[in-house]
Amino acid sequence: MKNRKIIILLICTICVISLFIIYYAAVGRPTIISQGDSSLVSDAALDRQSIISQDDSSLVSDSCKEVAKGIVVNFMNWYKSNYDAINKIELVSDDLDSDPPKPYKVDTLGCIAYLKKFQESGFVSSKYLEKWSNYFKDREKYWDANPQFDGPPDGFEYDFVLFTQEIDETLASIKNIQILQIEKTDQNQISVKVDIASMRLSFYLSEYDGKWLIDNIVNGSCE
Repeated sequence: MKNRKIIILLICTICVISLFIIYYAAVGRPTIISQGDSSLVSDAALDRQSIISQDDSSLVSDSCKEVAKGIVVNFMNWYKSNYDAINKIELVSDDLDSDPPKPYKVDTLGCIAYLKKFQESGFVSSKYLEKWSNYFKDREKYWDANPQFDGPPDGFEYDFVLFTQEIDETLASIKNIQILQIEKTDQNQISVKVDIASMRLSFYLSEYDGKWLIDNIVNGSCE
């Protein structure tokens, strides 16, 4: 009698184990998160995390990429076509031949005329104009405190669009501009990274009343 009870108990145990095996084979192993270790994450949570990581907010639609690319390329072509006229505008004045010689000064009227050219292009935003207006004012303050009488004017040694002194080579290479990357930097801004004659530039564009404009251009090697 005792042996019969043991046999029956073993059979019941085997049946229960078999049912568990069949159940787990059908639905998968249970999700278990350790209560004592917050670093352990369930398989279900990992699946959700992988899905979220694929939903990258930095991704830009193909149509938006084409718009951003077009703006940058058209702006660079505009700058190439208008470079000679823009370059004739004096941003720095000096009177080194006077007695006594006068130090470099920011040519305020020249700077206004320079920025007006960019404003009239229709490619840049008020942020772009404000950035360079403030830059010129800062250089004026700097020279007031640190007069300069010779050499290349500090802060004006390079082109403010191309960030180089190799102007002719870079302008000639605009036709071969390469778009390296286009991505969102935040909800309303896109960055376009380009290569021109081995110069890496980053253009930052924002949308204003349905139109994308350039807020800033940055030397990529300095980012």
